[in-house]
Amino acid sequence: MTTQVGFIGLGRMGQPMSRHILKAGFALTVFDVQVEAMQSVVALGARAATSAREVARASDVILVMVADDAQVRAVVDDLLQDARAGAVIAVCSSIHPQTCGDLADRAHTRDVGFVDAPVARGQRGAEAGDLTVFAGGAKNDFEKCRPVFAAYAQAIFWMGAVGAGQITKTCNNLMHWSTIVACYETLTLGARLGIAPNDLRPALLAGSADSRTLRELELVKLTWPDKDMATALALADESETPVPLMEHVRALIKQIAVDDLRGLFR
Repeated sequence: MTTQVGFIGLGRMGQPMSRHILKAGFALTVFDVQVEAMQSVVALGARAATSAREVARASDVILVMVADDAQVRAVVDDLLQDARAGAVIAVCSSIHPQTCGDLADRAHTRDVGFVDAPVARGQRGAEAGDLTVFAGGAKNDFEKCRPVFAAYAQAIFWMGAVGAGQITKTCNNLMHWSTIVACYETLTLGARLGIAPNDLRPALLAGSADSRTLRELELVKLTWPDKDMATALALADESETPVPLMEHVRALIKQIAVDDLRGLFR
């Protein structure tokens, strides 16, 4: 039996992810509160729904890619009204692990599986179909979702129980935003001392400073750093883990604009 897939949230990540799901041959039902956001994937063969509940009625695996914890809670509340027994909800948004735990408990009372499956590599990864998935949840629920994840991801990691995917994504984000600050300050220092960033970067990439962030620094969009850092620092506080560097990074990254990163290489 072919898996029926649902997708809610067709923004800059959701649209390309949905397109890859269609290309992989899945039947796809989509919903977004912005009706026009559905047009491009409907044109490729997706069925447009009028509500999250309609998506739930049509789907075995339902992916949720909305902005924040509040939106995820609202969407999952709607889905659980009509989700099929045995269906799995996979939250692809980056949210607090405890939010996932709370929603998973509610889902399980309805005989609905729940997986947290945030992604890394951003919009360019979504467009190319080479995202990375960090998943948490019961292994059988994860396996139901894996073929769908494989439509848009080249690397898929099952990290453990519900919430483990979000913890992994938070750790990824901490390294990412910290590296952006380090790259920006380093290249700015080099420029002030007479070495242009366009000359300094290839030299650093050939040394121990090599990183994907440094290679693609001018392409970073700086969309979610404060949200990501707030989640990371909250988790550090809850687990009584000192992260003094990250506290500084949160303040420092607020001082960097996209144009600052672009400007290094003009």
